[in-house]
Parts: sequence; C-alpha cells; structure tokens
Amino acid sequence: MILYLKDDEQTRKLTLSSEDLIDMYLDEGEEGIVYKYGAYALKVYHPNCRKVRLDEKTCKRLMELRDLTSLVQMPQGMILNQMKSFNGYYTYYVLAHCLQEIYSLPMRIFTGLVKDVYRELSILSDHHISVCDFHLGNFCYDGNFNFVDPGSYEPEDESSYFQLLTKNQTEFSRFITEDLLALLMFPHKKKRQKMIDHFEGIEYLPDIFEDESDGKETVKKYIKRIID
Repeated sequence: MILYLKDDEQTRKLTLSSEDLIDMYLDEGEEGIVYKYGAYALKVYHPNCRKVRLDEKTCKRLMELRDLTSLVQMPQGMILNQMKSFNGYYTYYVLAHCLQEIYSLPMRIFTGLVKDVYRELSILSDHHISVCDFHLGNFCYDGNFNFVDPGSYEPEDESSYFQLLTKNQTEFSRFITEDLLALLMFPHKKKRQKMIDHFEGIEYLPDIFEDESDGKETVKKYIKRIID
C-alpha cells in the first residue's frame, strides 16, 4: 500500500507491505482501518462507507485548530491514497491506561480533568466546531481525558458560541455520566439509570462534583455514595 501523509509543510510518502500493515494495525470500524505509525494514529478510509465521514474540506478546517487543543484532538494532517486523493487523516497516538484507574482518582483530580476538556470545548465552540460521537471507543485515558477521533466533528457557522458551547458541553457531560461512570461502573440497569437521573439537566458537571464531594474521596466512593 502506498500512502501520503500531508500537512501544511510537507508530504511524506509511505510504502507499506502487507507485513507492515499487520504490525501497524490498531483497530477498524465503519469508516476505515486505524494504524499506528510512529507518533501517529492513521485512519485510512475503506473504499466504500455508508456512514458520513470527515471530508477533505472539513479536515483542513479542523487542522487549522490542531495547535489550540490537545485533549479533544484535531487532525494533524491528511492521508492521500496512491492517486493522491483524500483518503483519511491522522492524529497523535495515545497510549491508553486501564479505565479502571479513573475510579481510584480523588474527586479533586477527576474534576480537574473534566474541567480541562470543558476548556477545550469552549475553544472549539468559539471556532464554530460541533463535537459529537463521544463514546468509549473514541476515549483514551493516559493521565488525561483524550478524545482521539475527530471524524464526526462538524463546522456550524450559523450557530452562536453559546449555542455550540451548550451543545458541546451536553455531549461531553452525557459521556461522563452515561458512559464513563454509569455504564462501566454499574452492570445493573436500575442503578445506572438512578445515577443518570441524578445528573439530569446538569450542563457543567464540575459544579455538582465540587458541591457534593470534599475532593478527597475517590470517584468510586463518590458515585456509590450518591446513588445509595
């Protein structure tokens, strides 16, 4: 396979054998296959895909913001196929830790990590970017909270900063409460729903985290306490 990695400064040609691709393989989904190449994760598109995916124009727009965010990752560059047509994008590779480590964090640390993501969502909202598709498959914990796949992000130039901030914060808050905490911590649906209901309507989670915890108790102890 021949690929070209193109950013604002250079275009690098990669000639990859079948063995190279096996060694580099990370994951795959509807949109394409993900490979690790040095410090990067390459998403190479499938030839055909029913799902709407990042196009060249949007990729270039997101690349302009790549130095403004590090947790909510933007494409670092485009991937071109052998014909030099747009065929995907690449981001920084994140070596993920076990998600269970998060539940042992003191609430003070956990709340700080959540705030860091909200700050980056504010930046993206100011540049009229809407995030979506926040789920566990796109999330990596390495001491920080990272969202590593911008493939479903979209420009919304007609929306105001406050409209987008509300939308983006709501997407992230839903991920924290429904996916990271409820889904992983509670196998029983009744307890999951009780926790989801507890945070219903909270757009900015640090407010309730700081109000309900002393900051020293672990995430696991806090969550179990509020639903008991």
